[in-house]
Amino acid sequence: KILEIHRMITGGTLEKTEYEGRFRETNQIAVYSNDGTLLHKPVEYPEVPKLIDELCHFASNKDKDFIHPVIKGIIIHFLVGYIHPFNDGNGRTARALFYWYLLKNDYWLFEYMAVSRVINNSKKQYRNAYLYTESDRTPNDSGDLTYFIKYNLECIKKALDDTLEYLERKQKEQSQALKIITESGNLTLRQAEILKQFLKQPEKPVTIKEIVTTYSVAYATARSDLFRLEELGYVDKRKAGKEFIFIFKKVD
Repeated sequence: KILEIHRMITGGTLEKTEYEGRFRETNQIAVYSNDGTLLHKPVEYPEVPKLIDELCHFASNKDKDFIHPVIKGIIIHFLVGYIHPFNDGNGRTARALFYWYLLKNDYWLFEYMAVSRVINNSKKQYRNAYLYTESDRTPNDSGDLTYFIKYNLECIKKALDDTLEYLERKQKEQSQALKIITESGNLTLRQAEILKQFLKQPEKPVTIKEIVTTYSVAYATARSDLFRLEELGYVDKRKAGKEFIFIFKKVD
């Protein structure tokens, strides 16, 4: 199934289509920094199928000693990147398996959390989390995953904070819309819908032509609706070239 996941994620995005959904069959794969410094040399390719089987067993079975699902998901993420089983798309596959494992264990909020976006915005820290983990290896070849786990937990917290901030903002917008519509008995249903459009993007100017297109109404009708909203004090009207634009006035 990992091969199928890789095929789905990388379809049409790789240098060669034959790389999609297939383990690499070469050792000419390595991770380099921008200045050409070797950062990671993956395992020999004949070892990949066996290591992936062990990874699947680890992911699919209960542990003798309890590992928190979030921590285990992060470990799965690390191992895919470390084994580097594919010619390309290893990072995307690793993050997809992380999400899969958390959702499988009923951490449903991760479906709405943009952890991958946080990681993409901190690529240097992501790379260093791998490097620090691999460089701090003892003679018996057991790595300390603390660096990688700590980095990912910080990304998860940032993604959670962003999600909660988004939900709070949307809740305020809905409350504001409800207040406007409830307090005004002078709006038609379409005018109320136009107000909702303003609330979704309060900083975005709206033109009469946009209302014509969005609501499939005549130009005169769209113009009348926006002028009515201006008359009631919900929007400001300004001249922009040859046409009017309308800006939402926030309600205190």
